[in-house]
Amino acid sequence: MTTENLGASRRLWRMIAIGAAGAALGAGALLLADQASQPASAQGSSAGNGIQLTVGQLRINQRISSAAVRRSNESLGLLDPVRPESGDPSKTLGWRTADLRDGAITTPKVGDEAITTPKVADAAIATSKIVDGGVTTAKLGDGAVTGPKIDEGAVSTPKLGDAAVTTPKIGDGAVTGPKLGDASVTREKLASTERFRWVTKTTNDPNAIGRASDPAYSIQRINAGNYRAVFDFPVTACSWTVSPTTDAGAAAAVSARATIFVSDNNRIIVTTLSDAGNPTESGWTLQLMC
Repeated sequence: MTTENLGASRRLWRMIAIGAAGAALGAGALLLADQASQPASAQGSSAGNGIQLTVGQLRINQRISSAAVRRSNESLGLLDPVRPESGDPSKTLGWRTADLRDGAITTPKVGDEAITTPKVADAAIATSKIVDGGVTTAKLGDGAVTGPKIDEGAVSTPKLGDAAVTTPKIGDGAVTGPKLGDASVTREKLASTERFRWVTKTTNDPNAIGRASDPAYSIQRINAGNYRAVFDFPVTACSWTVSPTTDAGAAAAVSARATIFVSDNNRIIVTTLSDAGNPTESGWTLQLMC
């Protein structure tokens, strides 16, 4: 038999088989249709207790099957976010936000370090969420700690840098006497308003050392009854008075006069005079207002 005849023979047998199968299906359909309109009974059901196949039962079975298909399709739809597709290998797998219930993500479901900065909403971290001591120096921006953020009395002495308190930071009248160290105020620090100064030679002894309102002032004896009161500033703008003083029981000079030393404006010449108008040894006090 040739190859062409063999192929034709095979096609013929296929057609015969298909026809036979179609006839069988047709006969089966007619049989089912006939039985569907007739009560069915199992073998040995003459007593009337057999299973009966009715149109209503077929409809119930059809509805159950349809419901199962719908549920299956619904399940596939729900699983679609995580179900790979062979026709779309680039598909992103994962549940969508809309698929998650509110409150469904509990603490154990969140991985360590899974929450990054972009995931945190602005102003979402309340004070109660920060552990005590959790905000370190490095976490504070330059200029971030403003006045209202500092509690009253919170800045103690160790928190102040050397020379940190400048003149504008000190209130008027804030520096009282107890705040000044001993001998911390020099004459140069005093305002240029008038103030009282004095020097005195308290005894008639020509070798006696005088006293003064400032250690920088001194007395120098020129000769009997004539002395220099020496200051560390020009006295040309000062006004002064001079009066004789004496030891107890000793005669005092009747008068005293004071004049600026011609060649040095820092000195005043003091002369004490007797009744006859002659220079005489005596104590004296020179008072200046400058």
